[in-house]
Amino acid sequence: YEQLRGELRDRIERGLYRPGDLFPSEAELMAEYSMSRITVRRAIAELQREGLVSTRQGAGTYVSDPSRAGAQCLLSFTSLVLREGREPGARLLSMAVEPGPAGITGQLGLSTDTELVHIKRVRTVDREPMFLSDAYIPASVLPDAARGDLATSGLDQSLYRLIERHHPVPLEDGEEVATAVIANEEVRRIFELPQHSPVIRNSCLLRDRNGSPITYEEATWGVPQHSTVIWRRSFAAMQEDGNQG
Repeated sequence: YEQLRGELRDRIERGLYRPGDLFPSEAELMAEYSMSRITVRRAIAELQREGLVSTRQGAGTYVSDPSRAGAQCLLSFTSLVLREGREPGARLLSMAVEPGPAGITGQLGLSTDTELVHIKRVRTVDREPMFLSDAYIPASVLPDAARGDLATSGLDQSLYRLIERHHPVPLEDGEEVATAVIANEEVRRIFELPQHSPVIRNSCLLRDRNGSPITYEEATWGVPQHSTVIWRRSFAAMQEDGNQG
């Protein structure tokens, strides 16, 4: 079912199935892939967990609209941008293995001397910078061989995909908090903002299916904002919203 999920997810991300399209039925997928109903059903359930498809009672399964995703970091930024027919990208600023800051290790439920992989990137859409990403992953999750695997464009620049290739337990649950902050010097320089510019910072914690925290990311958006937004969403709550009509 993991192999089938991956194949179907690639089709969605590459735009072969567009938002709002009726998704192939269980019977159609069983025939196409020569797989049992239980395998096909499990793969579809995994796509639902990721927010890629939703089932409407009596009407079938449909490809979800990324504009209704709600909490941004609970779905792959790469997936969302590709499904909008645009080009996601990433400019790597730094990648290092280092003892994590106390606040970050605390979020991940780890001791303060735990080594983390710290990945700092500018994420882009159609080559235009959108946000500064500071992501922290326990070094035990990403082996040395994995740290050079992040591409600058396409599907392989997705951090979630990198984690999934090296961590056997799928990502499943998370929490996100968005707050308005004043852009620091680094953010002002990257996005050419004036002093005292208010921007939105999304802090996101993702866990795997066993409930273990796997990554903590702070995404600081380069577009100035003029209101304060503080909210928290869980993956399960987002799924419920996406399945309402």
